[in-house]
Amino acid sequence: MKLVVLALAAWGLWIALRRGRPDPLRVVVAWADGSEVELASGPERERLVAVAERALP
Repeated sequence: MKLVVLALAAWGLWIALRRGRPDPLRVVVAWADGSEVELASGPERERLVAVAERALP
């Protein structure tokens, strides 16, 4: 019985974490020196996504 409860708890945690994930689309700006920054949702990110969608087939 404990094994069933543990399995259900693990499954529930997996479902909860999966639903709480942010947008799978990530926008990362990187420089030649190795530094980078990930852009959060906002106008800059949306602008870069639009440019990338036009540039990439």
